[in-house]
Amino acid sequence: MGKGGKVFFAVIQYVLSIAIAIALLAYVFQSIEFDEFIEKWESVNFSWVYLSIVLSFVAFVARAYRWNLLIEPLGFKLKTWRTLIAVFVGYLVNLAVPRAGELSRCAILKKNDGVPVTQSFGTVVMERIFDFLMLLVLLILGFILEFEKLIAFFQDILSKLSIDPRIIVFIGVGGILLGVLFLIFFNRIDEFLIKFKLYIKIKGFIRELLTGLMSFSKMQNKTGFIISTLIIWVTYFYMGYVIVFALEETSSLTHLAGLTMLVGAGIALSIPIQAGFGTYHFIVSRLLLLYSIPEATGTFFATLLHTSQIATIAVLGAISLVISFLIRKRTAAYEQPE
Repeated sequence: MGKGGKVFFAVIQYVLSIAIAIALLAYVFQSIEFDEFIEKWESVNFSWVYLSIVLSFVAFVARAYRWNLLIEPLGFKLKTWRTLIAVFVGYLVNLAVPRAGELSRCAILKKNDGVPVTQSFGTVVMERIFDFLMLLVLLILGFILEFEKLIAFFQDILSKLSIDPRIIVFIGVGGILLGVLFLIFFNRIDEFLIKFKLYIKIKGFIRELLTGLMSFSKMQNKTGFIISTLIIWVTYFYMGYVIVFALEETSSLTHLAGLTMLVGAGIALSIPIQAGFGTYHFIVSRLLLLYSIPEATGTFFATLLHTSQIATIAVLGAISLVISFLIRKRTAAYEQPE
């Protein structure tokens, strides 16, 4: 595919994601009265919102520290604050272009500290793998503790989308089988594709990527990695849960409801839509219906939590972007790993 074709498909993907976000937001807010939102806004106890923002900052710092632990085996000793700048810029970019933030923060780290993008991107992929595993554990825990509510939620979603659950099972099993067949016949496939320059470039990129992925096995401070991961997800939980006390209607929600919202938020933000616009509001507000929270209140709650976090990312991301252009590049950050 030529450069023009890649740009065309990138534009289509971008426009499609925006269209989906707008459609979901329109669907969620179609029955919401603006005056009702204003009334709820005036009743918000913003002390809990500010606490949520502080907790989110703690999560960002823990993420930057954890990323440093993955980068260090590659031969780069970085200060957490420098990595934190790259993390904030990455989240800022994600507000505009979904999934582009991962590459953006690697580019910032290359610019400021000379870390190769392909290797640092491998560490980002490793981060995402651990985060996915954590989300999977929380999803399983949620199903164990709130089985009836989550089953009802997913059945409702699938029925609205007119999707037969058997199709999802078929796609999952088919994907696993294709992966197994690829591994079995990898050598023959490799011998055939090695003739093409594009395949050689892709293989080289994957090799660099695997270098970053393997950084975890070479990490000395695995305890610090596990603790920082737990801090990230505990703060994720409480930065969402404390908001329930900002509204009188949601103040009686339990920690189990907070767990359900965390799982729903994780799923919403995993969908490649700009910063979860639409998907976050739809999923969280629908989950709150399961706890007898009225639709208007659930939608306002989701909007309040989402908007406070987006505003935080926008402000801190913009400041970090400016700082990234002002700080001096480190030329002695690299140390040859043993």
